[in-house]
Amino acid sequence: MISVIYSTRKTKPDFKNHILNTIGIKNCEVIEYVNDGEYSLTEIYNKGISDSQNDIVVFCHDDIAFNTKKWGTKLINHFEKTNYGVLGVAGTTDLPSSG
Repeated sequence: MISVIYSTRKTKPDFKNHILNTIGIKNCEVIEYVNDGEYSLTEIYNKGISDSQNDIVVFCHDDIAFNTKKWGTKLINHFEKTNYGVLGVAGTTDLPSSG
C-alpha cells in the first residue's frame, strides 16, 4: 500500500525500523538509497518512483522522526477521502507565483 523512500549517505537500519514501527500497516515497502553525492535528490526520488511497488509513495529525509503512531493508516484515509493525488508537508510558508 505504501512505499517510503529516502536517501542517505550511510545505511540507517534504525531509521528504517523507526518507519516500520510507526507506520501502522503491514504491507509497507521501505527503500533506502545510499547516496554519498553521486546523484541529486531528484534523481533518487525518480528512481524511487520507478522502483516502488505501491500506489502511495512517501518521500522523506533520513533525519526526521514520525511522532504520530499509525501515520500510514491516516495517510491512506486522507487519500480515500479526497480526490487529491499529492499530499505533503513542505519546509516553507511562502510559495512564489512561479511555483
